Amino acid sequence: MMILNGSQNACDFDIPFMVEGNKWTMNATQFGFDAGQVENELIGCGNSGMEVLITTPNGNISNNWKQEDGYLWTDANDAADNDGYNRVYKINAELGDVFTYTKNDGTVSTTEVIEIDAVITVPAGTFVCDVYKKTSTSVINETLLMWNHEVGQIKTDSGFVIFELDSYDFN
Repeated sequence: MMILNGSQNACDFDIPFMVEGNKWTMNATQFGFDAGQVENELIGCGNSGMEVLITTPNGNISNNWKQEDGYLWTDANDAADNDGYNRVYKINAELGDVFTYTKNDGTVSTTEVIEIDAVITVPAGTFVCDVYKKTSTSVINETLLMWNHEVGQIKTDSGFVIFELDSYDFN
């Protein structure tokens, strides 16, 4: 687990799928139309956590993921001040768990575990997942996140954009 005082490596994870070299390929649809594939690859440890290369039809994006206090945090904005980080997954989540995070601009992100052991089928197969509902004071829609404890994110559905796991390659 990541310790903020620097006494432990920023890439020590208790999360099974967080291993350097692991890759996930997601099929993306937007408004019901094919939007291509997105690949996430854990490329190595950096000062801010595990560096992630995200390959999209529109180019590559660099990102950081870290574990802190039993949560997986992703930095969608690659923000040096940690303001871009969001808690997206919780180790040993329980039904009804709610976690919130307030960004520097006052935006509040709330995630609630709404289902445990849901059976989710995507192109990569059928998985048992925890389902999280994420809302934010800065957007009008909610997003459903489906996580398998061994494989990671299986599906994301924000209503108009859907990502489904197509394949994964683990070390």
